[in-house]
Amino acid sequence: MTIEAIKEALDALEDLLYHDEEPDQRLGRAVYVLQEAVKEAEKQEPVAWMYVNTDGECEQIEYGLCDFDDPSIQLLYTAPRQWVGLTDEEINEIIGPWGETPIRGYTRRLFDQIEAKLKEKNR
Repeated sequence: MTIEAIKEALDALEDLLYHDEEPDQRLGRAVYVLQEAVKEAEKQEPVAWMYVNTDGECEQIEYGLCDFDDPSIQLLYTAPRQWVGLTDEEINEIIGPWGETPIRGYTRRLFDQIEAKLKEKNR
């Protein structure tokens, strides 16, 4: 789904949510989910673009950024990558030489802090 399509659906849902006398709770949830999807999608940089003809068919795909504004151009994005951290087994394998010494606990906390910082930077 393109950012434009998400925004269009969001506009329609917000119109219903804020102008309906008794909006359904699911409607509010749908609005929230789409708002979050737009925020996430806008963080990404397009990796390519395609030219779409008047019949809605793709005529051309180019990789890289598109440097002109044309309603027939659709920007293409990659799917966000899922965070993959180290398993407890992998961490234990790395810090294993220290056995059950106090330094092992300190090293484990350090691993957790590094992982938290990496997650934060990669959002």
